[in-house]
Amino acid sequence: MTTLVFLAYFQMLIWHVPAILVAIVGIILALRRWQRHPNVSQLTLVAFSLLLASRLIAISFPFWQPTAGSYAIPIVRLSSLLLLVASQGLLIAAIFGWRSSPNTLEQGN
Repeated sequence: MTTLVFLAYFQMLIWHVPAILVAIVGIILALRRWQRHPNVSQLTLVAFSLLLASRLIAISFPFWQPTAGSYAIPIVRLSSLLLLVASQGLLIAAIFGWRSSPNTLEQGN
């Protein structure tokens, strides 16, 4: 039985590895660029940390689910989804939040 649980966990983990790697690389890049772009790096760091937390919740939930009760399933899925949506919203803010419009650039010259 333990072998089957390990194989199921490993199979589930494989599906989440790309998102976990992207989150780790995003966190590293945000920390490395903090001096040049502190505001963007801060939003990016929080966003990728939320993405990583979302994936870790998705991976770990099946192992504590039987003890949590059936009411916990929608709560955990909703919290994972909310973390994912919040991370994507913060990434959009980091990408477009500090961009100047072409009119602002022309007025400065």
